[in-house]
Amino acid sequence: MLFSMLICLSCHNNYQFEREMDFGQGWTFRNYKAGNHSHSVYSKCFKLDVDADKIYLLKFDKKLQVNDLSLNNHKIEQGIFIDGTSYFNLTPHLKSYRSGNSLELWIDIKTNAKSQQLFDGSRLLCVNRLFIPSVVCKYNCSTASSEETIELTVRNSFETEQQAVLRYSYLKGDEVTEIVTTPVFIAGKSENFYQHTIAKVAECLTAIECELYIQGVLMDHHKVVIK
Repeated sequence: MLFSMLICLSCHNNYQFEREMDFGQGWTFRNYKAGNHSHSVYSKCFKLDVDADKIYLLKFDKKLQVNDLSLNNHKIEQGIFIDGTSYFNLTPHLKSYRSGNSLELWIDIKTNAKSQQLFDGSRLLCVNRLFIPSVVCKYNCSTASSEETIELTVRNSFETEQQAVLRYSYLKGDEVTEIVTTPVFIAGKSENFYQHTIAKVAECLTAIECELYIQGVLMDHHKVVIK
């Protein structure tokens, strides 16, 4: 069975990054898992301009029941972010742009097995080695509580400790109403959990931007839309 058509993806060098690249196209239905038509096998070939300073995480829509994923004949273990989103870290087994990469995916599905729409919402994250895996915002401006919180983790994939700054920008429409910064220290090859308390303002916020900086350089960002 032929693999899917090659696609080319790129992620800029230095500290630039593509937070989410569309990865839903180019999947090819191959067959059903032997003896079990509830498991479908898909494949995909792609080329990637791999940057050794970046982390590459593959996410699928939550409706897709993934049983197994292999990259270049290496099984990739599934991880879970704090918000419940699953991901696959492709970084250790990615090949150079010239060589190309092949994925094989087993999914648990009984109907519409050959539908390309199954992969709508699939994303490849290209992030720096110090990044914010996910953010949970517990904010409800209709409650009587005077405070709400943002919960996030910062993951350090470097060997050494990193000192950074978390910046929270409170947005009302396009206007930044307040900026709060917090210094953070993360040991090498570890992950820290942070909880930020949001002081209630006169009117409800529309969004909060969470950004991570090292010496003024943006490492990662999330925008939490409130309304």
